[in-house]
Amino acid sequence: MALTVYCWPHLWNLPSFDPDCLAAILYLQLAFPANYSIVECIDPDISPSGALPLLVHNSTKISGVSSILTYLSSLDRNSNEWTHGTTTLPNLDETLSNEQKAKSVAWKAYINTHVSNLVVRSPLFLKAKKIIKTT
Repeated sequence: MALTVYCWPHLWNLPSFDPDCLAAILYLQLAFPANYSIVECIDPDISPSGALPLLVHNSTKISGVSSILTYLSSLDRNSNEWTHGTTTLPNLDETLSNEQKAKSVAWKAYINTHVSNLVVRSPLFLKAKKIIKTT
């Protein structure tokens, strides 16, 4: 598999406890079903930016959920080679109207601002983070 995403470990029956990692995994699941792998990681220093998620595609490394989604949306999902820079299938939002695209951007911003803070500040998250750091 040429697409590998490095994410914080799973928790609560989710593939990762981190909202950004979950967003990257969900996009991969929708755009490239069964054509990617997830590697649990507790060392963000493997990433060029020092943050997870990290996507590795052949020799390309992309970190940060927005950069990952931008990169993935530029790949041709119909090709087994997943050539970067093709415009055949620009992204999962290609069939949305302009109004729906605007709502999509607004919801992503809202979720990033409000929901991720709830997860990051929750007692369960803080406890999980301590457990992971001590193992």
